[in-house]
Amino acid sequence: MKIIKFEKATLDLVRNELNEALSKITAKYGLSAAEIGRISYDDMTMTTKLSITAGGNAGKKVAEQKNETAAFYLKMAGLQLGQKFKAQGKILEIVGYNSRNHKNAIELKDEKGRGFKGSIDMVKRSVQLFGVK
Repeated sequence: MKIIKFEKATLDLVRNELNEALSKITAKYGLSAAEIGRISYDDMTMTTKLSITAGGNAGKKVAEQKNETAAFYLKMAGLQLGQKFKAQGKILEIVGYNSRNHKNAIELKDEKGRGFKGSIDMVKRSVQLFGVK
């Protein structure tokens, strides 16, 4: 079949063929993921983004990598992800660490799901004084 003009139906065919070809390439070279992004098109041109992920640590999801990084920094401060404590009358849980924010680096969440930020010193002090088991 020869494509003369790009339409939604022909784009679906092309996307399926590209995905099949990418699955062969990922299997051949041991890559963990290959993905065709959103396709934009007009009558004569089709444009898409291709994303390929190498095996090993690069194949992990971004959220998993972020959690590992947060756990590392928190462990250095004597804290851990998921640790709960009481501060200002609320029970807070440590849910993350933002290494770019040196003043309020620890990301917290209360029982209602609202997000807060706190300094390492404030959180350590609260955990020592009012830690919740």
